[in-house]
Amino acid sequence: MTENLESNDLADMYKDTSCYTYEVTMLIQVLAPTKEVADVKLDKDGGYVSKRDVVYKYSTLLYKDGLDQKR
Repeated sequence: MTENLESNDLADMYKDTSCYTYEVTMLIQVLAPTKEVADVKLDKDGGYVSKRDVVYKYSTLLYKDGLDQKR
């Protein structure tokens, strides 16, 4: 179900914005007759994710509502 958001709702949603950084390690499986074909298929189409490890690294505050006000 998709919500119909007004522009004011979007502005409120992003008053405080941070960038969250993760390290993602994946094992990908590609079905192919040769390694060369598998390399091309991986670059073009991706593959089957058989394992995915995610580690949260840090966050960086990009924008905080109210911090940009002139005094």
